[in-house]
Amino acid sequence: MDSNNFFENFETIANAPGGISRLRELILDLAVRGRLVERSTEDVWREEIQLRDIGKMIRGVTYAKADSSKSEGEGLVPLLGAANIQRDINFDGLTYVPESLIKPDQIVRDGDVLICMSSGSKHLVGKTGSILRPPRASFGAFCAVFRILNPTDHEYIAMFFKSPVYRNAISAASRGIGINNLRVGDVESITFVLPSIEEQSRIVAKVDELTSLCDDLEGAQIQRDSLAESIAKTMTRILIE
Repeated sequence: MDSNNFFENFETIANAPGGISRLRELILDLAVRGRLVERSTEDVWREEIQLRDIGKMIRGVTYAKADSSKSEGEGLVPLLGAANIQRDINFDGLTYVPESLIKPDQIVRDGDVLICMSSGSKHLVGKTGSILRPPRASFGAFCAVFRILNPTDHEYIAMFFKSPVYRNAISAASRGIGINNLRVGDVESITFVLPSIEEQSRIVAKVDELTSLCDDLEGAQIQRDSLAESIAKTMTRILIE
């Protein structure tokens, strides 16, 4: 679907079953393919670059259970895990390990993308969350972070990691029986198109605008469904009486 058809059919898609979730996917898909906003004639897009061209993957901390704790303590650093990757990264239920086990690169930084690299669920492997303004923390061995090294809009990259383009690449790459695993190279070799930083910011702004509209539509839909259910219950009581 191109951007013209998308905007012309926005309301129709939204009203279909599961339509709002589909809308969110379409927004991200069009965005990272460079088809959500009209390209500036002055903007230069880098075609078919790999993630390794703009950053690197860092694997998490390996530790023995005897070295870990569920409580804070002097000299201990909290570790993020796959369970902390929700819509945003949360810092609940953390494991703590001695700082001596952690390499300098394994301390998370603002804008890092946390990735689940190993899971019993094929649906969860590859799941991502952007780390924003974190406390001093690291991450466990079943995870990795993608760290941007070249000038790139962190919000744009975080958006890419939520897109169908990324998810499709991960689904094709994950391997294993029982436990599904990704390798660093599986992620670093994912190809995509990258606009200039200025264009990235413009795309992110458009995605935020459309996502906010999806939220409004979803809220209205929930209200309509709730009202319909209330009316149905009232009518049922009246008919029974």
